Amino acid sequence: RGWGSEAWKRWRWLCDCVLGARLIVACVLLASASVRACVRACVWEKAEAEVRGMPGGDVRRAEMEVGRREQDAAAMKEEERRRLWTQAIKVPMYTVAVSPMLVGSCAAYSRSGSMDVAMLAELVLAAVGVIAWLNLSNDVFDSDTGIDAHKRESVVNLLGGTRQARNATLAVAMSFLVAAAAALAAITAHDRTPLALLAVSIALGYAYQGPPFRLGYYGLGEPITFATWFASTAAAYHVQLSRGAPSASVRQGLDAVAAATLDPRAMLLYPATLVALLTTLILLASHFHQVHDDARAGKRSPVVRLGTRNAARVVAAGATLVELLVLIGVAQRGLPPAALAAAALVAPTLFSAARFALADHDKPERIRTLKYRFVRAHFLFSVALAAALVFSR
Repeated sequence: RGWGSEAWKRWRWLCDCVLGARLIVACVLLASASVRACVRACVWEKAEAEVRGMPGGDVRRAEMEVGRREQDAAAMKEEERRRLWTQAIKVPMYTVAVSPMLVGSCAAYSRSGSMDVAMLAELVLAAVGVIAWLNLSNDVFDSDTGIDAHKRESVVNLLGGTRQARNATLAVAMSFLVAAAAALAAITAHDRTPLALLAVSIALGYAYQGPPFRLGYYGLGEPITFATWFASTAAAYHVQLSRGAPSASVRQGLDAVAAATLDPRAMLLYPATLVALLTTLILLASHFHQVHDDARAGKRSPVVRLGTRNAARVVAAGATLVELLVLIGVAQRGLPPAALAAAALVAPTLFSAARFALADHDKPERIRTLKYRFVRAHFLFSVALAAALVFSR
């Protein structure tokens, strides 16, 4: 199941097919939208030509203009609803599920020279299920506290904001969690240490947002996020290294993970720290545009505590710290020299996001896109770092 195996070739073929299908779907949607617009314009022009010169033609043209405006308003409303659903689903945010599994697996490959690609794919799918649970349940719990009362892109609000909408959203969220837990249990059947690490991560994710803890309301979301993504990266690292090894207890597995964390040359400490730090920056960036709602609801996020200006400075410092950690990691041989190329590749995106935060920290509508800038930087760096870990072997 190495990189040159048939499984890996099939995986590459599958990825190519998925990418090609997405491109085809995008082109079809764009073409259909253009065709609909052209047809609508032609229909109205033809109708106007027919009434021109007829008795009462001016009145009919006025009625047609009113009808056209009503149709345009309905189309704009439907387009706005689709846009809100796109924001509610948060498709770009699911890349944060890919990064710890990808980087952790590639870090294990840099150490052992082998990796189970099928297992990596299964880990990614399970992690996507966990993130789906996290996003949906977050909307449910925030609707319970009223903090999302003005958040139009909340799934609960889009479904009507009723108790039935809340319960339906929670049921879907729990189905994702159950499916992800079952997949993780099957993947880690040979060693339960990764399952224990991921179970702790899921528990921390619930404590961040769920009752009765709601630790995010005390400004603890960022430390929880860092610990969760560090542990998830370590879980992917360990599950790849423990393949084919004799069965070990969870205690022995955790000792092995701790030893790898304390030894920079084991290629776990710096990759896991960088993934966790960038994910933490995404969460910090997501608070800026809702700072007033958070303050009214009593949520003491770092942006509420520090103010938007000082929080933007923290964001800029975090972006700088990412680049410094890469330099330190390479110097300590905790990262391959090729990681410098990954740092250089992501630097423009990372520092552009930091400058945007410093310039528009107090403009809620503009700063709303800040987290997506860091999502792009996060995924770009994770893929580049994973490639550096693989090709440095």
